[in-house]
Amino acid sequence: MGCDIHFFIEYDSKGKLPFSDTSEIELETTGDFFLPRDYDLFAALSGVRSQSPLPKFPPRGFPSPVSEALFEEYFSNIVEPGDKPLSDYDELREHVNDYVQKGYSELQNHPVTKKEWVSCPDWHTPSWLYLSEFLLALDVHSYLLQSEQLTQALKIMENIEKMCGRNRVRAVFWFDN
Repeated sequence: MGCDIHFFIEYDSKGKLPFSDTSEIELETTGDFFLPRDYDLFAALSGVRSQSPLPKFPPRGFPSPVSEALFEEYFSNIVEPGDKPLSDYDELREHVNDYVQKGYSELQNHPVTKKEWVSCPDWHTPSWLYLSEFLLALDVHSYLLQSEQLTQALKIMENIEKMCGRNRVRAVFWFDN
């Protein structure tokens, strides 16, 4: 079974403290960056699909606060009994309870509506890194950039950091089975 990465870039150009207010956090794209399957990269970022060495920054979990758009990428609306799903990504409450009980999913309140949402049961090891941490994680693992997509994503992060300041841009990512 393969494993893929879901990779997003968020930034906060306005907040007094970076990444402290959902309304100030923006998602760079409307979808994730397509990065090719690369287990050496996954190991450097989170230790996923690797025995050793450990990643420089152990997985931190899904960030909070987060932009509303990214929240809705990672979490799905929960449909209560008797209600109709609004999208193909909605999860039925009867399945949600099972996913959470088995440890496949986590629950979190939507940053705006405060309604309970659930993470996808096939996704795991969410984390985030500031640009400087991302580069250090790659360096510690002697990871050589091979993917044009990752190179472009890092250039975007560098440009945002030049405009917004240090630690105001972060990569948010998770993996699937």
